[in-house]
Amino acid sequence: MSEATQPTRPSAPRAGIRREPRGLLGALACALLALFAAKDAPATSYVPMSDAALADAAAIAVEVRVLDAAPAVDGAAITYLVEVERVLKGHVPGSTLEVRIPGGPAFDGGWFRVFGAPVLRDGERALLLLEGRADGSYAPSQLMLGAFHRLTVAGRQLLVRDLAEAEELPTADRRRAARGAATPATRQPADRPRDPQAFADWLAARGAGVAEEPDYFVDTSEETSRAVERMLRARRDASLLPERDASEASLLFADDGFPVRWFDFDAGASVAIRSHGSRQEGWDEGVALLHAAVEAWNQAPGAAVALGLAGTTDADGGLRYPDGVNAVLWNDPYDEIPGSFSCTDGGVLAIGGTWFRSELEASRGGTFHRIFEGDVVLQDGAACYLANNQGADGAEVLAHEIGHLLGLGHACGEAGLPSCTEPRYGHSLMRPVLQGSGRGPVLGDDDLFGLLALYAENTNVGGLGVFVPEGDFVLLDGEGEPILLAYGLEGDLPVAGDFDGDGGHTVGVFRNGQFLLHAPNSLADVTVRFGDPGDLPLVGDWDGDGIDTVGVFRDGVFRLRNSHTAGPAEIVLELGASGDLPVAGDWDGDGRDAVGVFQPAAGRFLLLESLEGGAAILSIELGGPGDLPVAGDWNRDGVDSIGVFRDGVFSLRELASGGGPLSRVPIPAATGLPVAGRWGRMQ
Repeated sequence: MSEATQPTRPSAPRAGIRREPRGLLGALACALLALFAAKDAPATSYVPMSDAALADAAAIAVEVRVLDAAPAVDGAAITYLVEVERVLKGHVPGSTLEVRIPGGPAFDGGWFRVFGAPVLRDGERALLLLEGRADGSYAPSQLMLGAFHRLTVAGRQLLVRDLAEAEELPTADRRRAARGAATPATRQPADRPRDPQAFADWLAARGAGVAEEPDYFVDTSEETSRAVERMLRARRDASLLPERDASEASLLFADDGFPVRWFDFDAGASVAIRSHGSRQEGWDEGVALLHAAVEAWNQAPGAAVALGLAGTTDADGGLRYPDGVNAVLWNDPYDEIPGSFSCTDGGVLAIGGTWFRSELEASRGGTFHRIFEGDVVLQDGAACYLANNQGADGAEVLAHEIGHLLGLGHACGEAGLPSCTEPRYGHSLMRPVLQGSGRGPVLGDDDLFGLLALYAENTNVGGLGVFVPEGDFVLLDGEGEPILLAYGLEGDLPVAGDFDGDGGHTVGVFRNGQFLLHAPNSLADVTVRFGDPGDLPLVGDWDGDGIDTVGVFRDGVFRLRNSHTAGPAEIVLELGASGDLPVAGDWDGDGRDAVGVFQPAAGRFLLLESLEGGAAILSIELGGPGDLPVAGDWNRDGVDSIGVFRDGVFSLRELASGGGPLSRVPIPAATGLPVAGRWGRMQ
């Protein structure tokens, strides 16, 4: 479900829950992260291109009305019959044209659709910049960049492009790729609506050899922009694309509402990817960097993903029909991306997609469509972008496309999804605007979360969590399945405990000498002023009454309080020193929590057996510099144990079983501060 605000809790900004229920790993009731939802798993990457460059490259420019649409008989594509209302550039042989757009039903009952391919509707009016095809049909130049839809919004007609399903690549990197070849006059701002008449006249003049300054852009209000976004989405939905919203946006869904995934990994098999031909012209290292892109997904902690590179292939199905080979096709060998990429002006860099079966299959407690093939096509002329930053930008493009082939969608930025300006999406590989600037094929927390939703290894260890740097909790429930809870702010320090005595744990944060404790069974969260800025927080049931209360640690001194009220410390203990990190837990199963410290430099835990004076100290070696400590009851035996967290993986050790064995549990959060608990109701 989408993030729910809770106005009754002013002390905890952004309090709410977005839960990925057992549905994704079990019944798939709804998806969590804002990764893109589509009929299958395709993608299109493009660099912004000026209208002048787009118009000059197109063979014809026409205003049309759509008369009919039908699946192509010779491949997975839709053929639209359009009536020509006005020719703006070039020569048109007749009053109607056939416009072919890739994607559609496959001959064997499966589906294929290209992310970002324009969708036309019966009766709509559009302005199209087209390229001729060998079979006499036409295709939009640069795919979605050459298709402008005429919409009426608040009584005014606008021409708009639907770019929501394509990932834009950074303009700054395009300028580096061009190496200064383009002049500032060719630079175009972010895509804006156009006035239909003024834009058509401008195109007609340019087609006649008269280069006029653009004067057709329309400034719109935020309300109008939202209306345009809703209308474009409604058009996609009406064209048998899947219904999606923020609660079902983690994965790629078929139009029946079920997600798509590979089943091969379940049986321990790998999915082979082959290179078509030898290399991308001008990018000799492309094949080597494809290996890096593949390995970024293979190395994801906790995910049963096994992709392999299996040499070259001459299979010629491409995106037109399934040929039994998962291929990366360099240089667009079958001209499936209309036009060419321009180092000066940009254009479409890559498109790709997955083929999946119509039938539904059960796996891992859920129901899915089976992916049986995936293909990626890189545009000819694209080497000048792909080779940026020693090829790291090209490797990022490849890894992003492979993410779609695995069944993942975009992280943010489309209708109904969070804004990509939110900090949590700053490091996501699957965001719709790629990073560029040498980032390379690096997965972020959102990417891991989505991947584990489809391919997580079974761990049977839950009750763990991480407070990520952006200010959210990523938690594993009792069956090891992920939950995302929006609570707290960036810079807060996390705690977790049973704050109302209901037997279930929830979370809280410590902020500048104040605890904010999430209490779902009351009308407002619990606010406790205790400690000072710079203290390290902890919570525990110090008196055995079943309710966890607060404490702080600083420079080897613990100060603990037995109630949710402000006041002086009721228990003061000395243990450890400055630089140590505090933990709390019931080390002996007596129903009362005690404290301990983790000494990173020594890789050692020191645990007090009780809060009474003269209590014995347990010393256990575990972890080392860079690790962060955590304590909790991993096996539900009533005795808390210890662990450390680093790079998205918990290393846990049981105390009641003699200090072992050591187990490792991945979580879809590579960085952050660890917590543990028996997660109860947190809505």
